[in-house]
Amino acid sequence: MVGNLFTPSRSRNWFDADQPDYVKRRVEVSQLAAKAGLPIDMDSWDGYPAALAPARGSARS
Repeated sequence: MVGNLFTPSRSRNWFDADQPDYVKRRVEVSQLAAKAGLPIDMDSWDGYPAALAPARGSARS
């Protein structure tokens, strides 16, 4: 199964309050990205199967 993975809003509670600022910022930015519809891993192949389907259909014809 292929799908998009997003940072859950509750991930802010996964880390102790004494984490370094860069960790807190990373979680914050990941949550903002999720709200904007951006996946966790921008290098993932989430859209690849959908893009490949028309090519496979043409090849089968």
